[in-house]
Amino acid sequence: MVAKSEINRINTISEQALINMLINKRINSTVISQSTFNYITRQSKNRDLFHVSLHRHDKYARKVMVLHKNQAVFEDIEPIIQKTNNNEA
Repeated sequence: MVAKSEINRINTISEQALINMLINKRINSTVISQSTFNYITRQSKNRDLFHVSLHRHDKYARKVMVLHKNQAVFEDIEPIIQKTNNNEA
């Protein structure tokens, strides 16, 4: 997907908007902070909809998230993030 330029950045006004867009299939993935994800989904039935990365992706512990059915998107993004993390070390 990355090689085909099928991944685009979309600016939003909030991380809640990103989660809503992901649930409503307007986007395939998002990157938000773990603490925000925990806060927003604390009492939500939607928490189990997401595959949440187990690895920290930057110094602010933001997480790449995709719906479970879009695992391929995560697999495309993960090597890019790992390469970025390796360059920072």
